[in-house]
Amino acid sequence: MVLFQETIARALSVPFFASSLLLLPLVYRLTGRPVGIITANARALSPRHLAAACGGLEVPVVVAGLEDQPAFRSAILEDGLELDPERVEAEVVESAAGLVREAPDIGAILFECHNLPPYAAAVQKATGRPVFHIFHLVDLVLGGTFPGRFNGWV
Repeated sequence: MVLFQETIARALSVPFFASSLLLLPLVYRLTGRPVGIITANARALSPRHLAAACGGLEVPVVVAGLEDQPAFRSAILEDGLELDPERVEAEVVESAAGLVREAPDIGAILFECHNLPPYAAAVQKATGRPVFHIFHLVDLVLGGTFPGRFNGWV
């Protein structure tokens, strides 16, 4: 969806975000290190997608796809009738651990797939890296669009 971000955002009078990939430049700036991206299908994530997310900013990334993980593939990519959350979590954690083994200098992990936020805590625990996803973008946009009254530091 990030390929349509600019077109849709310009057509609307309200803030619009199409993909957690829009967080990529921020996540990179937070650590100054490569970002690990976990996506549903690594073969479908092209340099065009990354350029659309970053507005031309060069961000070093390492990508892992879940297309070959049986529980994830069956439930998400093949629209299966059931999802086994424990098996999918294990697959996502193993994919993230593989990213870190492949590129130990990864500073953070970004979930491109909107089905992955439930596994963020397990991935963070397994990798020791901060994990970002679509709900963080939702919080950011809602906080800017509908700010609450500042009541001082708690």
